[in-house]
Amino acid sequence: MTRLRVDGIHVVIADSDPLARRVVRQALEGRSGFVIPGEASTGREAVELCLYYRPQVALMELSLPVLDGLAATRKILSAAPEVRVLIFSLHDGEETQLEHPDFSPRKFKLRPGLGC
Repeated sequence: MTRLRVDGIHVVIADSDPLARRVVRQALEGRSGFVIPGEASTGREAVELCLYYRPQVALMELSLPVLDGLAATRKILSAAPEVRVLIFSLHDGEETQLEHPDFSPRKFKLRPGLGC
């Protein structure tokens, strides 16, 4: 892993679905100004990547394995509060997990299924 800083908005993608990560990467790389320094398939990987690369944005799936997206987001924000975490989910109703006085993510978004 190299930490060479290239101009643009740096985004770490954290999703357990490799197809979802590829689609998001392609969508962002197809636009000027976005750099994807890393992708994570688990919450633990997301934390490691965010603490190493210090991206401006982390796109975080709520239902990640090993360490869920909520716990990963807490760890990232406690160590790197400058990272903007956008949380998404395939499951309607999961936003209730985010209603906690000690935690306020920047955004919650339902992610449409890629195969539907």
